[in-house]
Amino acid sequence: MAGTKDAIVEPTEYYSTTSTISRILEDELGLKLKTEWLDSCLRGLETSVSGFLTFDDAKKAKLCFEKFLDSDMNCCGAGVLPSNVDQLNSVDLIGPFVLQVDEIENVSQPCQDRYKEASPGFDRCLKLSMTDGVQRVVGLEFQPIKDLKVFSPAGLKVAVSNVNVSVGIMMLAPEGFQVLGGSVEELEAAWQRFVAEVNKPPWWDVFNQL
Repeated sequence: MAGTKDAIVEPTEYYSTTSTISRILEDELGLKLKTEWLDSCLRGLETSVSGFLTFDDAKKAKLCFEKFLDSDMNCCGAGVLPSNVDQLNSVDLIGPFVLQVDEIENVSQPCQDRYKEASPGFDRCLKLSMTDGVQRVVGLEFQPIKDLKVFSPAGLKVAVSNVNVSVGIMMLAPEGFQVLGGSVEELEAAWQRFVAEVNKPPWWDVFNQL
């Protein structure tokens, strides 16, 4: 059949697009992924998405990003933050940087209330433990961010830009913070178990009810 051969995309030609897609994700979104994860993602999309090989690189990158949202950045992230970010002080980072939020606590409250929901406001200060897959960084809610909740799902992906780093801590404000979505099932299950344990009433309260 005359036109059939021309329509076939050879695997070597297809997988050579990995570096192009990686560059799109890093340059446009501030997301850097491990090559082996991106290769695996592309193979999976080729199998599951009809006509995937005929898509342009921008569309392939978009589909890879959607898969990434529910993947664990601790495993697939290749590191996008400046080296030794936890040692920076009074430094402004332009970004954007796509990060994963593994844990949130309300540090404006005493220990027993840090993992209870609280509305955004100047009496709330959320502390975020985040990673780019290589480095871990702490973010502090410097100004109220309405899209953030104490019970945001573990593994949530966010984009941070134009952020000041003070004594290794990102000072987060709404104008430089975007919630992208996503979650990681295993992290969320572990997080829910931890919160349930922390929020248990003290043993003496239980004893007094007997």
